[in-house]
Amino acid sequence: MVVNETEIVVVAEMTAQPGKAEALRQVIQAAVPPTRLEAGNSVFRLHEDRRAPGHFLLYECFDDQEALEAHFRTAHFKTLMEQATSLAEGGAKIVLLRALTE
Repeated sequence: MVVNETEIVVVAEMTAQPGKAEALRQVIQAAVPPTRLEAGNSVFRLHEDRRAPGHFLLYECFDDQEALEAHFRTAHFKTLMEQATSLAEGGAKIVLLRALTE
């Protein structure tokens, strides 16, 4: 199979401040449905570390840079980032990846 050269994979990590795990989970979960409806988004999955509750990871796939930039401009993304600032230790760590294999 051929690797999609334009696809952007995003891995975002957030760790809740003490006592704020449930609030952070709810804030992140609220962004899942509208993101999945975005043109150019093929995957948006929330995960929680089994060994460290309150440590969340989002795995996201966007068709290309344009789709990712459109996502960053949405109200739900802006709300997520604003609210995560007060709930997550150090905010969000975001890594942008390109696939090397299928």
